[in-house]
Amino acid sequence: MSSFTESRAGGNLGGLIGVGGAGAVGSEPLCLQRKSSWVREYRDLQANVMSVDWTGSWILLAGRRLLALQSLRDYEATDASNPRMDDTIDCGLRKFQRHSKYEVTAAEWAICQNSQEYCAIATCQQIEVVTWRSGEPTLQHSLRAHTRMITDIDWHSKVPHLLASCSIDTFTHLWDLRDPRKPVLSLSAVCMSGASQVGFNRVSGNLVATAHDGDLRIWDQRKGSCPIQYITAHLSRIHGINWSHDHETSLSTASQDGTVKYFDINNPRRAEKIITTSCPVWRARYTPFADGLVTTSVPQQGRGENSLLMWNNSKQDAPICALVGHTDVVLDFAWGRKDIHDPELITWSRDQTIRIWRIDEEVRKLCERYPPDDDDGFMIEEGNNASLPGGKFSMSSCPKSPMREKQPSVSLQHEFSLLNPNIPHIDIEVLDPIKRTATVRISVNGYVIMLQVNFPPLYPNNGTVPEFHYCQGTSLDDALSVTLMKVLRTTASQRVKKGRTCLEQCLRALVNQLKKSFNNGDRHLRLQSPRLEGALSSALHDACVPFPKTSGVRFSQVGILVTFSRPLNTKRISLKQQNTTPRALSALSGGYLGNVMGSQPILYAHRDPSTSSFYLPDRKSSRHRGSSVKINVSPVHVYDVSKILYVSRELAENYIISTTNVAEMCRHNRSAAEKYGRPDLVQCWSLAEMIAQPSTDFETDDELLCPGSSGDCLRRPSARKLLHSVA
Repeated sequence: MSSFTESRAGGNLGGLIGVGGAGAVGSEPLCLQRKSSWVREYRDLQANVMSVDWTGSWILLAGRRLLALQSLRDYEATDASNPRMDDTIDCGLRKFQRHSKYEVTAAEWAICQNSQEYCAIATCQQIEVVTWRSGEPTLQHSLRAHTRMITDIDWHSKVPHLLASCSIDTFTHLWDLRDPRKPVLSLSAVCMSGASQVGFNRVSGNLVATAHDGDLRIWDQRKGSCPIQYITAHLSRIHGINWSHDHETSLSTASQDGTVKYFDINNPRRAEKIITTSCPVWRARYTPFADGLVTTSVPQQGRGENSLLMWNNSKQDAPICALVGHTDVVLDFAWGRKDIHDPELITWSRDQTIRIWRIDEEVRKLCERYPPDDDDGFMIEEGNNASLPGGKFSMSSCPKSPMREKQPSVSLQHEFSLLNPNIPHIDIEVLDPIKRTATVRISVNGYVIMLQVNFPPLYPNNGTVPEFHYCQGTSLDDALSVTLMKVLRTTASQRVKKGRTCLEQCLRALVNQLKKSFNNGDRHLRLQSPRLEGALSSALHDACVPFPKTSGVRFSQVGILVTFSRPLNTKRISLKQQNTTPRALSALSGGYLGNVMGSQPILYAHRDPSTSSFYLPDRKSSRHRGSSVKINVSPVHVYDVSKILYVSRELAENYIISTTNVAEMCRHNRSAAEKYGRPDLVQCWSLAEMIAQPSTDFETDDELLCPGSSGDCLRRPSARKLLHSVA
C-alpha cells in the first residue's frame, strides 16, 4: 500500500497544480502532486551534503562539525499514518564529531557491490576514503593532489576501486585506490574556469564528462589526457551532469540559466531536447525506472516553490509530478533501495529535514516512454482544440491529467541563443521569443533587405515553416524578391521536415543567393556591411578563429620531437591596419581582412589567396631585373629525444629481474645500460651490485656500508635500505 498523501482539486494542496512556464495564472501545464511518506528533522547537524549507500540502508549527512548516519530501518518501523515523529528523538541516527575548519564540499558512497562499504568525503583540497566497519568512520586512504578546493567526486559504476575528482584548479584526477599515492590519470582543461562537476559514463565506464562554467568536456580514459569532445552547452554555469543509464552517448545537464538540456556527444552542436523552467536548476538526474528525470530548482531570491519535479524524457512541455514538502532549497537527492516494488526517492534540504517519497505505479506509468510514432507530433484541428486525432494520448497513459499537445523539442528561445551574431552581411535587429518574431537586416553588394520572420506555435514540428515578409527599407526589384522568397521557403521546408530549426540556415542561403545574382566580373567589391566582410569566402562563417600558428613543437609517443617555424627572412608582420583575427599566414600583412571593422566602407582589390606570396620578398628589393626569386620554405625538423626521456624501450627489453641472484641481475643490467649509453644508470647498477654480492674483500672504508667481514650484506639493515633506494 502506497504511503503517499494526495489531495484532489479543491483541497489544501490540490491533486493538480501548475508548475513552470510563464503566463497568466491557470494557463500553465498541470501535473500531479505528492507528499513525502517519511520525514526527519535534525537542526543541529547543519549538513550540506547527503549520500545514500549502495544497499539503500544508510544515509550519510556531512557538515563541518558533524558526520551522521541515518538508518532506514527506522523508516521501515515508522507508522505510515503518523510519518512525522518527535524532532527531539534521533531514531536510528549516529553522530560523529569532525574537527575541521573546512566544510565538506562533496561526499559519495561507492556504487559497486564489491566496494559498497567505502565512502569518499572531500574537504578543501583532500579526499578521505572511510569505512564504517567498526561502527565509526575509519580512514582508509587520504588522496592529495589538488591545489584548490575540490568541487565534485564520482565513483566508477563498474570498477570498484576507481574514483574521479575535480577542482577549481581546472584538473580532474582519476584515482586507483590500490595505489592512492598519486592519480593514475590527470585531465587538465586549459581554460580560465575550474571544473565544477565530474561524472563517469554509466554504460561503458570509459567516458568521463566534466563541466567548466557553461561548457562540457568529454574525455576517454583510453585516449590519454586530451578531451575527445567539446560541447558549448549553456550560457551560464552548469550545476549538474548525469549520464543516461541506457545509452552510452547520452547525458543531461542542469544549469543556472534555468534549463535542462539533453545531449548526444556524437552530435554536440545542438541539444536534442530542452526543459525550460523559471528558476536555476540545481540537479537533474535520470530515474532508475522507465524514462523519467527528476529536477530540483533554486527559487529566485529565495522565494518560490521548493518542490522536486519529475519529467518524462519524451515530453518536455510540463512536469508529470511535483514532490512537495520542503520549506527550503533541496540540497541533494538520491534513489534508495533497488529491491523493493515501489522506488524510493530520498532528499535532504536546507531546512535540515530528510524526506522519503515512494513512487507509486500511477507516477511510474507517466514516466514510460511514448511510442515512436508519437515523436512526430500531431495537428490540432481548428475550432476543436480539445479533440486529438488518432487517440495518441489515452487516459491510461496520463491519468487525472489534462491532455496536452506536443511542444517543440527545441524552444525558440534556445534557437535564438544559438544564432551566430557574426554572420557576414547580416545584422540582427529584433529577436523576440515571446512574440515569436525576428527582424534582420541583410546588406550584400549594394542590396539592402529588411526581413521579418514570424514563427508559428508548432514550429518546427509537423513541417510547420515560419512566415517571411519584406519590411520597409528593402531595395529589391520584383524578380529578385520573388527568387529570394522562394529560396527562403525551400530552405525552411527542407529543414522543418526533419524537425530541425531553420532561421540561421535560411539567412545564409539568402546571402549566398544575393552574391550569385551580382555581377562576378567586378574585381572591386564595395562592402555595405563592414562588420565582418573580411570573411569573403563562404566557408569562413565563424569569427572565433584562432590566430594562425607560425611555429610549433610536438612530442610523439615513440620518442620523436617534431618542430616547425617561419623562415627568418620573411616579411615582417604588420597588424596596424588589422582588427580581426587572420585566417591564414597569407593574411597577416593585409589582403582579404584588412580594416574590416572600420566605420567607413572600404574598397578591396582582388588578391591571389595563395600562401606562397607571403614568403616572397618584395620586387623592389631585387637589384637585377629578371633574376630568379628564391623561395625560402621553412623546414620541419625531426629529432630523436629518446635518450633524454626517463623511459627507454631498449633498456626495458634487455633488463632482467631475478630475485634468486640479485648480484647477477645488477651485473647484467649494468652491461645493458653501458651498451645503450646510459652512464648514470651504469653507476647505479654498479653500486647496487656491490651492495648485493656477498663478499669479504671490502676495505676498511667499506665497513660503514657492510659492518663485519663475513656474511651477506643484504642481511645488514643499512645495506638493504640502500639497495631498495637505489632500485
